[in-house]
Amino acid sequence: MKKLMLYVSILLTFFACSNDDEKSSLDEIREYLSASNISGVTESPYGIFYKHIQEGEGETGFDLPAQSATFTYKIYDLYTDELLGSSDVPVNYNLDEISYGIQLAILYMKAGGVSEFYIPSEYAMNTGNIRMEVDLLGLSEDYLTSDDKIQYYFKLNDITDTIADPSGVYIKHLEEGTGEVAGASIDQVTVTYVGSFMSNGVVFDQSASAVTFTLDKLIEGWQIGIPYMKKGGKAQLFIPSELGYDDGQERIFEITLEDFTLKE
Repeated sequence: MKKLMLYVSILLTFFACSNDDEKSSLDEIREYLSASNISGVTESPYGIFYKHIQEGEGETGFDLPAQSATFTYKIYDLYTDELLGSSDVPVNYNLDEISYGIQLAILYMKAGGVSEFYIPSEYAMNTGNIRMEVDLLGLSEDYLTSDDKIQYYFKLNDITDTIADPSGVYIKHLEEGTGEVAGASIDQVTVTYVGSFMSNGVVFDQSASAVTFTLDKLIEGWQIGIPYMKKGGKAQLFIPSELGYDDGQERIFEITLEDFTLKE
């Protein structure tokens, strides 16, 4: 939260020092609320605007203080009402893994609350002023590990019968394949695959056809998970961030192992 507050203080200084002839994002939102006759909105000292639709119970994220949250959301362009992003399925995030605007919004809420926020562009990665609706299902003082998030995903999606590697990679066989498991002596693999973010299901990479890789040149999650597979088998690999791209995002790869060669 210290990093968030430092960013906020810098932005508030920027807003205060803006050229008098130029409208700040805060001014634009104030004008929008007035012109749209939207009442019951509070302007926070930290530069976002909020309206609680349903109060929730317990302490706010600020009071806990919260490290992680479970919520659903919708984000709209403030002026066109275009839907920019959403999740009707609950997502589970550490607060420092999401944009500053959403962090601040959640910190003003209580578990079980439903709120609407008006967030300046500078807090929304400069995508323009936004309106956001949040249904906050839970707050926690605990920082989520990759395994916490993977286990939550399994529970939410009723995923069972996975193999847990000691590294933290999980493997779920979808089609068994034939012959012996590939094992640790793999040199090259020929695969088709689809990679998606576990948090929202968005596909970030996929192969149009079978491709061949040297296994030890790939991310650690693949190096750990593929040796559990057989030729012709299909499996899902659930890969912690630290064994993938180390960016705070857990990933799911659905892989078909078309063929493999072993080291000599």
